[in-house]
This record gives sequence, structure tokens and C-alpha cells, in this order.
Amino acid sequence: MRAPLARPSPDVVGSSESLPRPRPLRLHGHHAVLAVLERRPEAVERLFLTKERARGLGELLKRMARARRSYRVLPEDELQALAKSPHHEGLVADVMDKPAADDSALFAHGRPVMALDRVENPNNLGAVCRSCAHFGAGLLTRGGPVRLQGAAARVAQGGAEVVAHRRVDAWGPVLRRARRSGYVCWALDGSSEKDLFAAAVPQRVLWIVGNEKEGVSEEGLKLSDAVFRLGGTGGVESLNASVAAGVALALHRRAWTRSID
Repeated sequence: MRAPLARPSPDVVGSSESLPRPRPLRLHGHHAVLAVLERRPEAVERLFLTKERARGLGELLKRMARARRSYRVLPEDELQALAKSPHHEGLVADVMDKPAADDSALFAHGRPVMALDRVENPNNLGAVCRSCAHFGAGLLTRGGPVRLQGAAARVAQGGAEVVAHRRVDAWGPVLRRARRSGYVCWALDGSSEKDLFAAAVPQRVLWIVGNEKEGVSEEGLKLSDAVFRLGGTGGVESLNASVAAGVALALHRRAWTRSID
């Protein structure tokens, strides 16, 4: 009697050969595109640039030609149409995305992690990503843009290529894994009575920052170990999400400079 065929794991949709090829990201902006060209040139599928920008990228264009990667010199209006933005800075590229960061990339080194809760504005997402790159932090996102591309990548100024990033569907599982790695989870909310400037910032901290309209979600507040506000004059209701994230990361840097260098 023949043995029954083994059923595939529910996590396996099919072989890698049968899976659809992921769509490339469309990036624009000088630093965003150059970061990929310098770190992962093999990931660049197509490059579009102005004549003026091409003059300063001769060696990179030669490398692309040797690798049989296509590039085209286009006028400003066509580049703007490809980028869907006038802020293309002379460079547009289709690139393959990085793999999502795993837990070891996010939590193994004890560096801070910034978790954005439903931050929809791509400019804010890009600004936070840039701060994470500057301060050496990981990045988690729930809700908001699915991938770091377009305006978010441009504003990040190359940070999207540097930062360990993963998008999650819920906070519970990832916060439990962070705690197993010794992290505490602190949320920032303007209504809290606790002032972050009066707190001793722990080395292993995961910050949760919410969007400007609603702040941190009920789930994020409930799962946090503590909730703080960034004390100020009260002249405005709160800080912009990207500014709040930058302040929190700067406070961590000041407290733990020797440990994280």
C-alpha cells in the first residue's frame, strides 16, 4: 500500500520558483537612490536620471553597464512623471526591497527600537527613519505605508537602506519577543502625567510613538510598561511624531553613549 502524500506546511504556499516575484520599490531622491547603488548595486533594476546628475555619477553608471543593469537619461518632466513628485532630485530607480529585519537584527544588540503606531504621513515616516539611522535604532511600523519608498525614502536621506525595519500587524507578539530580549516598552503620549525628561532611560528600550491625530492606539498603551509625555510649555498640544521620536532617541543616546558606541 502506498504511503499517503505528505501535506505541505500551512506556512508554505509553494516552492520559491512558484512564488510571484515581488514588485520593486520605486525610489527617488539623490541620497535615497545613492544609498542603494553603493550598498546593494545588484538590487537596482533600472535607473533614470537627468543629464546634469549623470555627469557626477560616471563610475557608478559604468558599474551598472558592466552588471547589465539599464539606465536612461531623461528630461525633467519625464523624471517627474516617473517619481510622481517634483522632488526627485534628478534620480529615480526601481530597486528590489531588502528582506524584513528579523528579531536578531532588531533586538540582539541592545540598541533602541522605535515603533510607529499608525503613522500614515510618509514625510513623518521618512524623518523617523532618518533619526533611527542617525542614532542606530531599529524601526517597527504598524499601519501606515507598507514599504519605505517614494517620499518616505527620500526624506529618510538614505536611512531606509541602513535601518533594520519590519512592518507588523499587531504589537502583542513583537513586544513579547522584545521583552524576552530584556527590553522595556515605553509609549509616548501627551496626556500622561509622567515626564520623560525626569525619567532614567533604560538601555534596552522600545519606544511606541503614535500618529498626530489619535496618538498611540489603545493596544499600544495597554501593552506598554510605562507611558510618558515630553514635557514642554503647553503652548501646543503635542510634538510632531517625527520630532517626538527624535527627542526620545536623543535622550537615549545621551544616557547610553558609551554602551552603544
